[in-house]
Amino acid sequence: MRRHIIKIAILCLMQTALAFASECGPLKMSLPDGWKLEYTETNGLDCYNATPNKTETVCAFYKYPVPMNPGDIPATLMKITDGVSKGSKGYKEFTYVSEKYEVVPFAGEQCKGSYTVLKFISNTRTNSFVETSSLFMMTINGQIWNGHYQGTAEQWVQALGLLKSIKTAQ
Repeated sequence: MRRHIIKIAILCLMQTALAFASECGPLKMSLPDGWKLEYTETNGLDCYNATPNKTETVCAFYKYPVPMNPGDIPATLMKITDGVSKGSKGYKEFTYVSEKYEVVPFAGEQCKGSYTVLKFISNTRTNSFVETSSLFMMTINGQIWNGHYQGTAEQWVQALGLLKSIKTAQ
């Protein structure tokens, strides 16, 4: 299942069509100042990427392809985060600051979900800093969505605000 999710995420990232609006596809959201939104639909899978201008930060999410009960989000998210954390231990490109995390709930008007945060230092940058990597799952109007964020802690706060603002477009 993890490989399937990773393949879908990569497909979404590679085939994203640019849309400079906060409403496209089945969702609408409030973008933080200076962020842009990209949307694509590939083989029935809706994918979104939100990024601040001139940074390597990305907040990407897509419809979760596996049927599940919204009540299973925290446990499923924990399994995914455990897999990512354990599976990336051998990478030389970064070092985890801490492998401990907690599942944190969040909610907006039409969005409810949970996220985890892992902190790491990139070993490939000249001026390394602590980066934030978040995995999240949410339900929007009965549909499960899954995604990830990677960037600074400050921009994660903005990305979380974006997630809380998501509503169905109709």
